[in-house]
Amino acid sequence: MGAVFKYFYIDSHYIIHIKYLDLFEEYSSEMIAYIKYKITDRGNIVRYFDKSFGYYQSELEEGEVINHLKEGVWREDSSSKEPTYYMKKYKKGFVIDNIEVVTEDKSGNKISTIIDKDTYLPLKN
Repeated sequence: MGAVFKYFYIDSHYIIHIKYLDLFEEYSSEMIAYIKYKITDRGNIVRYFDKSFGYYQSELEEGEVINHLKEGVWREDSSSKEPTYYMKKYKKGFVIDNIEVVTEDKSGNKISTIIDKDTYLPLKN
């Protein structure tokens, strides 16, 4: 894997397109991720999905999509090397409840911590 670059643009529907590219030779690259966000009418930014309805699952997150936005309970894996994931409840793309942080110790026991959604600052995305 060479250098990783971000290429982004905002289209006429206020959707932010971010492409993560792995540049491995002088003129060769491979797209390793493509993520979209939507700028809402109130100026907030929320994750946007191409599918309008249904279940979404990737290596890092899974949950229900309604009207292109996160809805209901989502499991989002941590980017750290620890076996940690977050359980978040969404309504129209916004986190609406406290966040459960679940970590598994070496013997497989789950340790759950609740954090306030209003003070949570994610280090990824």
